[in-house]
This record gives sequence, structure tokens and C-alpha cells, in this order.
Amino acid sequence: MKKAMMEMYVYIPENVYYSIIDGKAIISLPCENAIYTLDPVGTRIWDLADGSLKIKRIVDIICKEFDVDRDTAIKDIMEFIENLSKQNILQLTKVKKINRAKWIKMKY
Repeated sequence: MKKAMMEMYVYIPENVYYSIIDGKAIISLPCENAIYTLDPVGTRIWDLADGSLKIKRIVDIICKEFDVDRDTAIKDIMEFIENLSKQNILQLTKVKKINRAKWIKMKY
């Protein structure tokens, strides 16, 4: 599963609301009355989860930016994405997804 998952794209569903405050992602799920706060590494993964990068590319970026070895990064990132995708906070797809907000931003 891990090897196949590394080839997938990850993105934030439209029904998940978030803000970046003081370098930390604050995620709100109004339907569940839940709020999550991510640490700096989680926030960077969150920022990269726009549907345009495969998970293996996200691993490469995290390894470079946070000076972590690849095996540790793969383990931690896969666990992070799996946990959030089980809660429908992140979603996986086999095809590149254009983030609607980014598209609007780029278009105007």
C-alpha cells in the first residue's frame, strides 16, 4: 500500500476550513465541532497538499526543508496523511487535482 500511496496526490476537500496563524495550520470541521492545530511540519505538509504534488514529492520537500532522513519522513508523512484522510480532512486521488482556490487566484 505504501508504494502505491506514494504515487497518489493529496488535497484538502472543499468542506474543510482552515487558516494559517503564526505559522500553524488551524483546521476547523464545523459539522463535528472540532478544531485541529498542526505543528510546523504538519503545516508544511498541509500547505503542499493542494492536489498538484504526488506524496513522494512532498516527502522530498519535507526531507530537504526539515533535514530529516527519507525513511523517517516516509513513515511520519504516510501516518499523518492516513490519519487525516480517515477523518476526511485530507483526500487522496490518483490524478492531479487543480485546487479551485488556486485556480481562481491564478486566473484573476
